[in-house]
Amino acid sequence: MIGIYRIRCISNGKQYIGSTSVSFETRWAKHRAFLTRGNHPCRHLQNAWNKYGSEQFVFEVVEEVEDPDQVTGREQVWIDAHWNSGTLYNASPTAGSTRGFRFSDESRSKIATA
Repeated sequence: MIGIYRIRCISNGKQYIGSTSVSFETRWAKHRAFLTRGNHPCRHLQNAWNKYGSEQFVFEVVEEVEDPDQVTGREQVWIDAHWNSGTLYNASPTAGSTRGFRFSDESRSKIATA
């Protein structure tokens, strides 16, 4: 099944909201691989993973979606519902994009070099 999920930190209640058009298990495995290697694209989530440890994080399905074309829209609904709560690790207020995300000077330099 596909849909919307969250990665929740038990220690502080903060969460990362995401969506997947592959199975939830596959998506969680990809997140864990990035986090374990220390190179997850969401630096706030990575920092919390490093601080609290993997055992403090749970992967939870919050909504199953049947139509793949509706996944991003449904993710946006969940992000909107939590954006002002201060509980999100998500850096961007927009599902499926980095719009609203401010890259660090170091990241901008790397992008320019590439």
